[in-house]
Formats: sequence, structure tokens, C-alpha cells
Amino acid sequence: MQNCNNSYVPIDQNFILKIFKQTLNGLKYLAGKSILHRNIEPDSLLLDESNNVKISGFNISALYYDNNPENKNKESALFTNYTAVGKLYFIAPEIKIGKKYDFKIDMFSLGLTMLCLMSKKYPIEVWRNRETNQTIRKINKDDIEHIADLICSKFPSVLRVNLISLEVRGNCFINKNKVYISPKESFEHSRIAIQKLLRNGIDVGLYNYPLCNVDPGYWFLCKKSISPNKVRYPNECDICNVKEKCGGMFITTMKAAKPEIFPI
Repeated sequence: MQNCNNSYVPIDQNFILKIFKQTLNGLKYLAGKSILHRNIEPDSLLLDESNNVKISGFNISALYYDNNPENKNKESALFTNYTAVGKLYFIAPEIKIGKKYDFKIDMFSLGLTMLCLMSKKYPIEVWRNRETNQTIRKINKDDIEHIADLICSKFPSVLRVNLISLEVRGNCFINKNKVYISPKESFEHSRIAIQKLLRNGIDVGLYNYPLCNVDPGYWFLCKKSISPNKVRYPNECDICNVKEKCGGMFITTMKAAKPEIFPI
């Protein structure tokens, strides 16, 4: 829970009640505009200088067409688009099991958000480390969807899958022609797997993917490197409008593989 100056503020029960009421009014307004937020959690609630709530995090919001009587019999595109469904610890059960959902999902997320603020703990915090990493190589790029199916069906305790574009160094450098594929190709081979994982309530992180190599609808999954000292940006990136948000690429990959860059 932050204010607009990015500093954290202490909260008591009365303040949490104020946050709840203001967020509820905001969600009521969005519902009146047929908008599902789909990403209500503590970090999407900002505070202005007067400590009033400002709802943010609309990057995965969607229109709920079924709320319009004229569209009553139409199938909303929302329920067939699973590229983004919210932060794992705060999403409703309907989303996790791939069922149709409506504005109740935002109420569910708001309830968990209030629980988080009251207890100062994330929901199911004890499970937070149940994650697995999968590096995308030329020799396994066609298996990523099957790996996702296996995780979804056989390993219900997995809560997060990190997909990693290969860094060109060491043995990868020596065997580059046998194992390396570009971040763009790596993403394309992972797209369906990402959708399946999210549809099953499994959080996804994308590492070593420059934003210009990933569809904008998936940018919210892209993470910056845990080794920022090794990250570089080619000269072409100087004119890119999203350079500050982009994780760039490892200097070894930039020099050895020279992946294509598409400034935005």
C-alpha cells in the first residue's frame, strides 16, 4: 500500500475501513461502466496526498459485455482470453478453474486485499516459494506447451512458473548453434503455454525478454534481471519509449547472439 510519492504509510483498522469503502465505491463505478478490473490487490491501490484511494493496475482490465442487456446472448471475448488473469494470491476460484466470471471476482480480490492489510501477510504466504524455472532452448522449444500441461495436471502445488530466455555464456556460447533461440522466437513458442498456466491459476514470470520481443499484452509478466549489473541496452534502445520499463539483455547475449531489437 503506497501513496503517490512511492512511500509506504502505516495503517490501522479505521484507515483500512476507509480504504475498503473508497475501493468499493471505485469498483461500483467501474461496474457501472461494464469494466472488470481483474487485478485488485494491495499494490494496485495507491494513495494521494490526502490518503484517498486511487485504483491503478488497469493493464489487464476488460469490458464485461454480458452486463449490457443488448449483448445478453453474446459470448464475451473476456472468457476466451486468458492471457492475463490477475495476481495469483488474490484471484477468485472461478478464474483458477477456467470458468466464466463476472464482477464478483473483484469483490473476492478486494476481500483478500483487506485480509492482507489487516494481517500484514499475503494469502497462502506459506506457499510462496513453490515455483519452478524453465529455460527455453532450441532443443525444448516445441515441448513448452506439453510441460505446461504436465504442470497443470500433475503438479497442483506449483504456484509459479518462470520462463527464461537463454543467456549466451559458458556452454551455451560453445554450443550456440545447437541450443540458442532468440527471445522473440522463445516467446512465440511459449505463448500457448503461458495462456494455459494463467488459465489454471499459475503465476508466470518472463525473464531475459526485452519488451520489444514480447506482445504488449504480456509485458506485465516481464521481469527485470536479478543481476542488473550484467544488463545492457543496444544503441537502438535509446529512442525506445519503454526503455525505462524494459529489462534489456545480458551483455554476453548482446555481443554473442545480437538478437533483433525493435524500438517502440
